[in-house]
Amino acid sequence: YYSNTQKFDIIAHSMGSLVSRSYVQNITPFHYQEDINHLILIGGPNYGAVAANGISEQWILDLSFGWDLLVDLYCGFNVITYSDFEDCRVGLTDVWQAPIYRQMSGGSKLIKDISDSSIPGDVGPFTIIGNQDWTNWSDIFENFGSFLCSKLDEAGHQEADTNEHDCLVAISSASLLEHSVPLSIIADY
Repeated sequence: YYSNTQKFDIIAHSMGSLVSRSYVQNITPFHYQEDINHLILIGGPNYGAVAANGISEQWILDLSFGWDLLVDLYCGFNVITYSDFEDCRVGLTDVWQAPIYRQMSGGSKLIKDISDSSIPGDVGPFTIIGNQDWTNWSDIFENFGSFLCSKLDEAGHQEADTNEHDCLVAISSASLLEHSVPLSIIADY
């Protein structure tokens, strides 16, 4: 229980960023009560995640020769689609059926709805995104799950710098600079 004058700070990651935005932008059935003081969005796919499209639509994954063999060896099965790749990464099967991937996909109704309205300025919004650099190969096998995610993301979209992502979300998708929302990029996390 809380009073009508109490305000909260929300720190949201990935899909949670979209859920939080849908609340403060009145896109959900829950009417925004002006009860948010700060809204911190970490790695939120504000404009969608192309890799999520690949997973939900079961795109064929095109890894360069050598990477495909390494991934198949690590996963223990032949990885053909984005959804196979994600199954291996998260250790589940048929993840492509989960609604989260459709909702995070570029062009989804949720992405369109949050893009068509703005974040209220009184919530003190701020965005954070990682910029993972896999040029340091010394710890690849200690963090192979993160490495797989990085390769999935690189196959899904290409920005000017191949390291401009935090796994599924490109920096350009997390950024809300055009709405005057500050952005912090954490390099080589």
